[in-house]
Amino acid sequence: MPELSVDERGRITFPRKIIEDRTQKFVAIKVRGDIILKPLPKDPIATLKKLGEKIPKDMSVSDMKKLAREAAMEEVDAKLQRLEKLGKTRKRAVK
Repeated sequence: MPELSVDERGRITFPRKIIEDRTQKFVAIKVRGDIILKPLPKDPIATLKKLGEKIPKDMSVSDMKKLAREAAMEEVDAKLQRLEKLGKTRKRAVK
């Protein structure tokens, strides 16, 4: 896994092989003391439209938020567990 560095101005430099096929914009998500960078889609409106077509018509916004939160936390927990097995992160209690 390539390492990233932060310069004196707080800028993160990515190795070219990581971003060759990706957008140049990312969103930073802070989760349980870790920072996760997710690339933004090249056309976010089209991506959202496609995702919106998959939502059941009778699902409430509250239900969608709950499902999204649960799915995101499951994904983060799985990734952190894989990294901890590789010795890439510090050991910590997961709530």
